Amino acid sequence: MKTLRISFFSCLFTLLCLLPAFLAARAVELPPAASSAAGTPDTPDPLVTASQAFSVSINGPARRVAVITLTPAAGYHFYAREAGEAGKPVAIIALAGDEERPVLYPQGTPKPDAFDPSLTVNVHDGPARFYVPLPDDPAVQTLSWSVSALMCSAANCWPVSREGTTELAGQLQRAEAQPWWGEYARLEQTSRPPSAVRRIDAGMAAVKQHPADGNEVRLSWNFTPRFFMESLEVRSMGKALLFGLIAGLILNFMPCVLPVVSLKLSTLLTASGIQDQNKRIHHFRMHNIWFSAGIMCFFLLLAAVLGLAGLAWGSAFQSQTLVAVLVVLVFTLGLSMFGVFNLPVLDLKAVPAEAQSSPRGQAFFTGMMATLLATPCSGPFLGGVLGWAFMQSPLVLGAVFASVGLGMSSPYLTMAVFPALVKHFPRPGSWIGILERLVGFFLMGTTVYLLRILPETLWPSMLVLLWITGLAAWVWGRFSGLEKSFRQRLCVRVLCAATVMAAAWWLNQPPAPHPGWERFEAARFEQMLGKQPVIVDFTADWCPNCKVLEHTTLHAENLRRWMKQYNARIVQVDLTEPSVQGESLLKSLGSSSIPVVALFPAGQHSDKPLVLRDIFTTEQMEEALQQAFGLPATE
Repeated sequence: MKTLRISFFSCLFTLLCLLPAFLAARAVELPPAASSAAGTPDTPDPLVTASQAFSVSINGPARRVAVITLTPAAGYHFYAREAGEAGKPVAIIALAGDEERPVLYPQGTPKPDAFDPSLTVNVHDGPARFYVPLPDDPAVQTLSWSVSALMCSAANCWPVSREGTTELAGQLQRAEAQPWWGEYARLEQTSRPPSAVRRIDAGMAAVKQHPADGNEVRLSWNFTPRFFMESLEVRSMGKALLFGLIAGLILNFMPCVLPVVSLKLSTLLTASGIQDQNKRIHHFRMHNIWFSAGIMCFFLLLAAVLGLAGLAWGSAFQSQTLVAVLVVLVFTLGLSMFGVFNLPVLDLKAVPAEAQSSPRGQAFFTGMMATLLATPCSGPFLGGVLGWAFMQSPLVLGAVFASVGLGMSSPYLTMAVFPALVKHFPRPGSWIGILERLVGFFLMGTTVYLLRILPETLWPSMLVLLWITGLAAWVWGRFSGLEKSFRQRLCVRVLCAATVMAAAWWLNQPPAPHPGWERFEAARFEQMLGKQPVIVDFTADWCPNCKVLEHTTLHAENLRRWMKQYNARIVQVDLTEPSVQGESLLKSLGSSSIPVVALFPAGQHSDKPLVLRDIFTTEQMEEALQQAFGLPATE
């Protein structure tokens, strides 16, 4: 039996180690554009596109119209341009030569949102036609277009992009004879014509004329970023996997170690509470294996979610609801360590193995939670790795995330391979109670750290919520012990949980703005480009490394000095909550994680910003400023 257990754990360990290599090998077999491919033999294309040009000869001078037809697969829908209360609107960019042409969008069908029926959205769940009016200019022979849409079914959503061309030359069919002519004529009459056709130049973002109000909606940016530490940038799969392993290992020592150190100490606590040496070694190995499995599973799940939803690293912390839940959960873990009550599954106290209801589940979920709390950090190597990985296919992204997870779990897998290390841990004694209290204080510190991620306007209500949670935990521990009847335990615990959830309704206030910076607005930012140097900082309340930069490098004194020396403007892109335009600008700079600072020089090189990733010093920032803007003015 002992040999069988060892073989099982050896196989599991080998599988975890080989997973990144397996995913990488599979990824190499796919073409680079697999992430936006139109479908596979086993998976139908969620969005089929077609286009054709027609001639128009009534209601004005002779002209042409290109019709782009988007057809979702059965069971799928995509959101209309006026999406309603939720969803990502469909966007089409149409270029005739180097000029962007306006697009006429049909109205969608109002329906309850599939994921939140309380919201009404406008969708297209069948073929939808989009019209591009064109002058009858013989010099324009083709129309190039690109489509961006969010394809959703009842189970999931998948961002897709399509590109195509439409031939405009030759004998064209008459648009007036087509069954869709009435819809087109109505849209042409009710849509406001653009005041001027935009010409797309290098460094300028592609824009789209909104048919309802004439405002421009920015869809993409065209920059050629240069990186301050070019040697850390990733250009190949091998380098991505290597840097991913290193970055994952370093994540164990980043500033986010405060939130996770208490959970990692659970390895010591759970093993030290066992008297028998053999059982102690077995439990130590098992805990580390399942703790590592939790880390690996979370990274693979994270890769799937971020890849499918088109999100960035750490973007889960844009959700105030998720952060608030973590605040309450970590706070209750701390109360558990102080003996106020006992939590099911996530109980970190040192108890005999036979007294634990689910030691493997505890280790697994503790590993997942430790990884979740570490994701706001972007340590050395990780910025370049993620910037490259998010532009690759889903399998490549999964392989890179698996390598990061393997790197982060490598210390625990090492302890699983050499479980005799537990012999060097102290024997059980009164010190375990002291360590449990110490872990409790670490967890309370983690609560404060997570609380600071939330906007200050939410702090009063969150403190009230934590006070109510503490009271509910005390009632749970005092009146629902194992010595009580099942009915009493059930009633008390349901009442306590309901009380905490009712108190959580106070978390419904808007975030507070960041003072001291110019807010990022796409139109105003484009007007700045080329006229004077611009310093752009990407930050978020859930990003601890961003806060470190703001206190050490990007503080008020430095910023005032740099503004004066370089006549620069400073712009802050706040990603605390989702920002389509802010995330679009971030991706155009070759990045998918923050912190990032981009330096846009004045003049004709404004489309070649210098990019700094992750943590950097004041000296490095000043060197980059001189490299991007030239020598500073003397005071």
